[in-house]
Amino acid sequence: MGRSFKEELEVLAGISKWNPTEHDLDCIARDMVLFRQKSPRLSKMEAARLILRHTRAEFKPQGGLDNKDLSTLLAMAMLRATR
Repeated sequence: MGRSFKEELEVLAGISKWNPTEHDLDCIARDMVLFRQKSPRLSKMEAARLILRHTRAEFKPQGGLDNKDLSTLLAMAMLRATR
């Protein structure tokens, strides 16, 4: 079984500590979908900014993500936002 949206955010955005509610995750997903409608690319920095709008997440230092990882995260956000 694949990772949940929350787990995908934790791995791809490098979140080390947080406790989002289902409502927080829904809001993050909607924000990602809205951002994607305005911009062709969701960067790791923008994803972190959207996460921080709704939670007090703490992030691990890490290198950049490739576009495939961000595309997977965006696809999961779109599914969650439309349910």
